[in-house]
Amino acid sequence: MRRRTAEAVVSWMKLIPALVAAVLVLAFLALPTGTTAQSAAEPEETETNAPNAAEPEDALPGPPFKPGDVITFDKLDALKNYIPEPFWEFRDMFFFEGMQLEIGEFYKDYPVSEGRVAANAKYRGQPQLGRDHSLLNFTMGRPFPEIDPADPNAGAMHAWNHRYKHDALEGRANFKFTYWDNGERLPLGFEGTGWGMRLANRPDYIERDGDIFDQEKRMGAGGADISGPPDYRGIKVLGYAYKDGDLPRDEARDVDVWVYIPDLRRVRRISGARRTDPIAGTDMTPEDQGGFAGVVTHFTWKYLGETEVLTPLDSSLKGYPFSKEENFGPTGFSFANDTWQLRKAIVLEMKPKAKRHPYKRKLLWLDKETYTGLYSAAYDRRGELWKLIYMNYHWSEREDQHKRIEGINSLLPGGIIVANIRTGTGVRIESYDARPTRLRRGRIRKQTDIGRLAKGR
Repeated sequence: MRRRTAEAVVSWMKLIPALVAAVLVLAFLALPTGTTAQSAAEPEETETNAPNAAEPEDALPGPPFKPGDVITFDKLDALKNYIPEPFWEFRDMFFFEGMQLEIGEFYKDYPVSEGRVAANAKYRGQPQLGRDHSLLNFTMGRPFPEIDPADPNAGAMHAWNHRYKHDALEGRANFKFTYWDNGERLPLGFEGTGWGMRLANRPDYIERDGDIFDQEKRMGAGGADISGPPDYRGIKVLGYAYKDGDLPRDEARDVDVWVYIPDLRRVRRISGARRTDPIAGTDMTPEDQGGFAGVVTHFTWKYLGETEVLTPLDSSLKGYPFSKEENFGPTGFSFANDTWQLRKAIVLEMKPKAKRHPYKRKLLWLDKETYTGLYSAAYDRRGELWKLIYMNYHWSEREDQHKRIEGINSLLPGGIIVANIRTGTGVRIESYDARPTRLRRGRIRKQTDIGRLAKGR
């Protein structure tokens, strides 16, 4: 018995990065950043810094494709000026013979919900940047609706807008995490269910300044139930993120994470400060999700300008758990059989303040209207390109969405690909049934209770 318990501890220790990733990534990203439907008293609006219909000042003289076109591999050069340069350089990892890339609507409008409109109006102008580019006086809504490109702090402001982008308040998703080596799926990986919810910054609690519960110190909560592989089945994770996490680095409170381990029949608390550790020995870190899922104050930020990109923002794919036959190309890293839209993007450069961080810098391409992460390129400590990361999403208001809740108005996670351009290895996460939830306060209290991890076990 002791031997089995010892083996279980060793096995569990190896999975710690994956567990932390499950809660930090699949839960907190699966959906919390701050909006829900309110009454019909106020009209919907977009959250662009400029009218969405306007063309960028440096726009190219008309793309060589139009909505409805299908781009095959032999016509790939038509996309050259609309794919970020690092991705185009390694395009053979992402595009392939037999691909059917459909061009979707140009500059499609993704309006925010009425609750977000009210929050933006009520708290406009209150947030400020503090020491370490921390965020002060923030309650809810978009922190910085107007940003001067010449402002030396523009990069940090855009980073906070990404951190608190318009998204669903709470939700859940079945996920599948797979690891690939030059087109061959490796045995590393896991699957399960992730959930996340905002406990603060909620427009549906605007009369309480966004807090669900009195004297709430948490920003959000999330968790994951691991269903496979068999060695890890039954592991449950719960984590909290705190409002104080937005303070300067020397004052900020990191996340708390608890794990229930079936073989030990115990709940263990583990470090949440492992955002840069590889997930289960793969090429992905928890910070990589969504392009950037780290702590804003741990980096310096530079605004590099705007551009136009093609991206699978409103995906037509039906991967896991709907289908196991979706074609992700010979490398396993392709969304080329999806619908891609032409979008305006903000480009940021981030550099870690910690000398031991695995990246020297990272480039981010964020959707200008929604601040959703589209692409990112990570460079190692020597400054050489290392990893390319990109995502697809699906729009909550489409009629074909799974368990649709009208009025959520958010882009829900679909897939994420992290590709190591040196080794040909990488990660693909699929969560194509990501969906909003709306729980009552009593249910939320039970869902976020640490005691639930071991209840009945």
